[in-house]
Amino acid sequence: MAAHGFSITIPNSINIPNLSLIVASLLLSVLIIYPILGLGNVQSSLSLVVLFILFYVIFSSMSNNNYQNELPSTIYPSMPHLGLDGVSINNYVSGMNL
Repeated sequence: MAAHGFSITIPNSINIPNLSLIVASLLLSVLIIYPILGLGNVQSSLSLVVLFILFYVIFSSMSNNNYQNELPSTIYPSMPHLGLDGVSINNYVSGMNL
C-alpha cells in the first residue's frame, strides 16, 4: 500500500502559485522592519516593500525551477545575413561583399 500525500482541494478557488514564498518573504520583512522602524510611517512602508521584493527574489531563486529554458531561442534560426553556421566568411574578412 503506497502512502499518498494529504491534500485539500476547493473547487473554483483562486490558485496562487508561489503563496508560500510570498508569505515567507512578507513575514521575514515584517520581523526585520517592525522592531527597527515600526509600521506606521512612510519610511517603514517603503522599507517593507523593498525588503519584501528582495527576499522574494532570493527565495524564488533558491528553488530548483529552471526558468532560463522557458524563453525562446534567440540564436535559432540564425539571421539571414549570417552564414549557415551563424557567422559568414564575409564577417571575418573585411571588404569582401560578394
